Amino acid sequence: MQSYKLLPLVVMPSSIAQFANKPYRVYGGNITQHDSIYLQSIPMYYDTKHILCFIGGFCDTYYKVVWDAFCASLWRQTQSMHIIDKPKYNNTSYFTMLYISFNCYTFLHDFFPKLLANGYRISVIAHSWGAKNIVRLCLDFDEIILTKLITLDCVGHFNITHRPKHVYAWENIYITDYLSQYSRANIAAIIGGAKQHIRYADINTGIPPPAHHASVATMLHHAQLLQL
Repeated sequence: MQSYKLLPLVVMPSSIAQFANKPYRVYGGNITQHDSIYLQSIPMYYDTKHILCFIGGFCDTYYKVVWDAFCASLWRQTQSMHIIDKPKYNNTSYFTMLYISFNCYTFLHDFFPKLLANGYRISVIAHSWGAKNIVRLCLDFDEIILTKLITLDCVGHFNITHRPKHVYAWENIYITDYLSQYSRANIAAIIGGAKQHIRYADINTGIPPPAHHASVATMLHHAQLLQL
């Protein structure tokens, strides 16, 4: 049996948790039980079949750069529901949002097809090692269908030999000249093998220093497929 500490950390509303068969944990690292319970308790006043999944990079449960983007996006969407009449958010439908840690490959291989079979559409924002794992998943299994994919400074010692069959829109945002900034913030890119420009993505955007591997908010600010 897999150690509890090695399970992916997943925070999601109960409306989609019913489709999860693989084990997972709901808090760990610097993401506390209180954090998890609070976010899961945010009322969902809307019924949406469009999932937005945030996937953290290695150690995101400690440094929380993707976690913070997930929390901020969920909070802004929740607040916006009280001030506008129609269910629109940044020129798209409201999202059902979830967060998962980087070690998501096996969990999402089981989870995403169940969501798709129940009429959900899935978009993903993934950083670093989390980006590597969702790209690998889409390359390995054609049944993984993503409406939109945004990869943020993807790393990994693997070859992207073709475009995943069912990724309908792919934006890749990366940090340029990361080797010129030998700092703790860039170690994952240096050691992990930053992919930088990915030829199969529809949009490639390079962001120069002083932005670094952990500058998730800066990268999302430049995103074109989704404005959060």
